[in-house]
Formats: sequence, structure tokens, C-alpha cells
Amino acid sequence: MTSTVFGEMGFLGMLTTVSALQGFALAVFLLVRHRGETHAVRWLVLMIVLMSMHLADMTFAKTALLAYFVPLADTTFSLLFLIGPLYYFYVRALLNPARRLQWLDILHTLPALYILLGMLDWIFIDPAIKQTYIEGRNIAPPTSLPLDAFLKLGFNIVQNFAYLWASLRLGNLARTRLEEQSADTAVTADIDRLQNVTRAFTVWVAGYLVFFTVLANWGEYGEEIDHFWLFINGLFILVLGISSVARPARFDATLRDSQGALQEDREAEAKKYEKSTLNDVGLKALKVAFELLMEKEKLYLESTLRMPDVAQKLSASPHHLSQMLNQEIGIPFLAVINRYRTAEVIRLMQEEGRSDTVLTLAFSAGFNNKNSFNRAFRQETGKTPSTYRKALQT
Repeated sequence: MTSTVFGEMGFLGMLTTVSALQGFALAVFLLVRHRGETHAVRWLVLMIVLMSMHLADMTFAKTALLAYFVPLADTTFSLLFLIGPLYYFYVRALLNPARRLQWLDILHTLPALYILLGMLDWIFIDPAIKQTYIEGRNIAPPTSLPLDAFLKLGFNIVQNFAYLWASLRLGNLARTRLEEQSADTAVTADIDRLQNVTRAFTVWVAGYLVFFTVLANWGEYGEEIDHFWLFINGLFILVLGISSVARPARFDATLRDSQGALQEDREAEAKKYEKSTLNDVGLKALKVAFELLMEKEKLYLESTLRMPDVAQKLSASPHHLSQMLNQEIGIPFLAVINRYRTAEVIRLMQEEGRSDTVLTLAFSAGFNNKNSFNRAFRQETGKTPSTYRKALQT
């Protein structure tokens, strides 16, 4: 990457400046778009604002903008230690809106507060002294990174990976619970979108890891490494902003049926089955009644079908219906309903003179999300819907 002479903006300075401004604009866009909705988006907005502030800060310290923003330059390193916690709070609030902040959640901010306390003298130093130091640092030859800074960077990487892993785990758990309670494929698609955003942040942290590895092997901290990290940060926020406008649904994970989805895990569910009053005969009878109901009323055609609704029609408890599906059929509620929906799509494909698109047939059969339909169809048939239809026509 071509180096930027200090005091000039250059391509890198322009990229990071635009990216920081776009980050602030993205935060406003998300707040306006989700006005009046779940408070979860506020955590995401705050995280994007802090990332943009840090990127702007780095840009001030590396370009001609330093002369105008000396007091703000090199002051936001502690904000990096809030990125992981804020994203985790976003995911947690999105998947479980009923959960509110607790006093123990303050512990998540301790690393950032520790770093901030260590920076107070630097933050409030005389601006003229700060400007002279930063300008000298930018034109000085590469030097070894101090051990304490090296350890802080390493800790931040581990911290971010830990929070991202916890966020992915919450998403997987919520998806599993929703599959057992709801046949609304749009909801699980929302979780999939959320997981994709989490993976994107993981890629960003991986860039951070590359930066850290370069420091560890190079042994010197120079302008080139600074430029690399500026580029990674700027590019990530730029892509984040563009994708939110081009594909706004990526940030729309409303997860409207997920309230309480994280309240129980599968192990707790298994323990409840141990105390169930439903014996083997009752399980088989409930299975027969369920299959007759599906055949007669075709409830699976309802795209937002929920297990409690089916249980009510069977005069059974949702707990007993869940037990029957898991122990007699061996798959959760969503997979069972999607099996019926897939069979309905195949039946519609076989009708003579049917010229509707595959997606139209899918929506007629109860699916309400293209990706979920394609996935469910492949799981049941081993083929894509288009391939299967062509095979029927030959």
C-alpha cells in the first residue's frame, strides 16, 4: 500500500474520512428506520458511532486534519474495548427483548474504563505538546511497540472474539428454540441474517488479528502498519454502510416471535420430558391425531403457524406436542411443518398445466422466505427446487 505523507490527505485519508462520516450517517439512518421499535437497535447504533469516532480519531492523527482537531486526536483507544460488549448487548436485546440491563452488566465496561483511566493524562495534555509529539511520531522511523500496548491489543482481540462467540451462541440457541415453537420461516431467516452480520464482525476482528500478528512478527510499529489498520477499519465501515442501504433487511432482524426464545435450553427441555405424564401409548395417539389434523386441515399452509395453535386444535399442551415431535418424529416443529410444505410444493409441481414459478408455489404452500424454502427443499429431496421440477418434466 502506498504510504501517505504526513500532512497530506491522500487516498487513505479520504477513504477513512468518508468512512467515518458514513458511519455517523448510518447510525442516524438506523435510528430513523427503526424509530419506535425494539431498543436493541440503539446498541447497534452506539457501537457504530464509537467505531466511527475511533476511525475519525485515527484519521485526525495521521493527516492534515490534526491541526484542526488536536484535542480529539489519539483519545479513543479505550472505545475499542466497548465494541464487543455493545454488539453482544445488541444481539441479546434483539433475541430477548424482555431482558433489561442489570447491575452486573456494568462489569462489561471495566476493561474500557481501565484503559480510559490510563489515558487521562494524555487526553488532557496541552494541545501544543500533543500536536508536536504526534507530528514527530508520524515522521519518525519505526520503533518497537511498548509491551503494555502490545498486551492491550492482544487482550482486545481475545475480548472481541469472546463476545462474538457468545453472540453466535445466542443466535444458534434462539434458532433452535424457534424451530421448536414456530413454523414461520421468515423469523428463522431473520436470525440467519443476524448471524451473517455477526460473522461479518468476526471477519473485521480477524483483520485486527492480522494487524496484531504483523506487529508480533515485524517487531516494529511504523506508518505502514498504521495505514494497514486504518484501511481495514475504513473499508469495513464503508462496506457496512453500503450494505445497509443496498440490503436494509440485513439490519431488520425484528425476530417478532423470539420473546422468551432464550429462556430454556435443550437440556432443560429433556429434563421436563422425564417428568411428563404422557406415556408411549399417549405419544403414538397424539402422533396419529397430529398427522390426521395436518392431512385434513392443512394447517401448514399458514405461513406464521405456531405450535401452541396446533396444540390447541389437538386439545393437547404445547409441551406434550413438542415431546411427541421430538421423540416420535425426531425433528422439531419447524422441520415437521416444512416437510409438509415441501410435499405440497411437489404436489403442485406435478399438476398438469401449472406454469407458476417455483417461488410462487412455495408461498402457496406456506413458505414465506425464499432462502428457507430452498434450504428445506434440499434437505427433504436432496435437490434444488428447479432441478427437481426439471426432472419431473422430462
